[in-house]
Amino acid sequence: MMALVINVVLHVTTSQNLLANIIASAVMFVSYFFSDDLSNFALDTDFYLVWLGFDITTMLAVLFAVRVFQQPITLAVKYLCVGLMTNGCLCLAMYADIGLRQNTEPWLLWDIYSIGGTFIDFAMIAVLILNRDFLGIFKLKKRIWRTS
Repeated sequence: MMALVINVVLHVTTSQNLLANIIASAVMFVSYFFSDDLSNFALDTDFYLVWLGFDITTMLAVLFAVRVFQQPITLAVKYLCVGLMTNGCLCLAMYADIGLRQNTEPWLLWDIYSIGGTFIDFAMIAVLILNRDFLGIFKLKKRIWRTS
């Protein structure tokens, strides 16, 4: 919610057009608000699939809303899409490990999911506030595509 408030204040008080980031922040806020509460209704390991569904739905909702309001796909929107896709892949991997394989022994995937998911969530919030490629993901992508 703070990313939404900060983007609204910056949009109103500066000459920056942050409407795409405001839209993305609002969709993310609503999604995370509901996903935390609704995942409690899932039984056993199905909550990983619920979170995967929320990640996919949130990404599509952000892209749809930005398109409806005819806003450009900003760096923050791109980061959100990458972050939500990565979170979704981690949720799917955890579901496959715990739900399908019935694994109950913690291993590297569980650590990656715990630390990686938290880091990705913080990175998405940070990019909504900072509106910068602070991890260098898209700079790296440009370098890779230039050398190919």
